[in-house]
Amino acid sequence: MLLSITAMPVIAVLGFLDVIPVSNTLAWLALAAFIVGLIVFFVSFNGKQSADSKG
Repeated sequence: MLLSITAMPVIAVLGFLDVIPVSNTLAWLALAAFIVGLIVFFVSFNGKQSADSKG
């Protein structure tokens, strides 16, 4: 999941700008994977306290 949050938006942006030679379909899939990764990240940690706030 960490890979989808960090690498996928970079691949999507560079693909849309034609900096790296990937198809537009792959760039859109990378952007979709990033959005899904963000949703999973926020849903999985929703309502949980951080280790710092437990006291």
